[in-house]
Amino acid sequence: MALIVTRHAEFVELSLVADWDVRLQRELESEVLGLAVVGVRSFAVSLLGVSHIQYRVLPELLGLYRQVRQLGGSLVLVGPSPYLLDILAAGDVPRQIPVFPSEASAALGIGSTSAAFDLTAQEGERRGSGLPA
Repeated sequence: MALIVTRHAEFVELSLVADWDVRLQRELESEVLGLAVVGVRSFAVSLLGVSHIQYRVLPELLGLYRQVRQLGGSLVLVGPSPYLLDILAAGDVPRQIPVFPSEASAALGIGSTSAAFDLTAQEGERRGSGLPA
């Protein structure tokens, strides 16, 4: 289980490198809220190193997102695999938290309310996940 914190000019990137379980969620929450106290307002959570998300983490993630928004900040998710995107979609996360396919697109979208993924099902795909029906 690992959480790697990288400061960029406009935002802080938090890279998760492990299965995302309740312990890792608590570590992420502690780090984000600690940085928010010292004035950091923009966060990108990278999922490039995550192979699985425990479903019970999703309500806690949504709670963290709401806390960051109440503080005037933004939090986005970056780089989920189709498998992770399906788990996130099952918890209705992408309808609330912006999800970007890459770090570059997230850097451009930090602070905006739109995301690069659209969960409206398109012809030939399943539940808007981008996966074949």
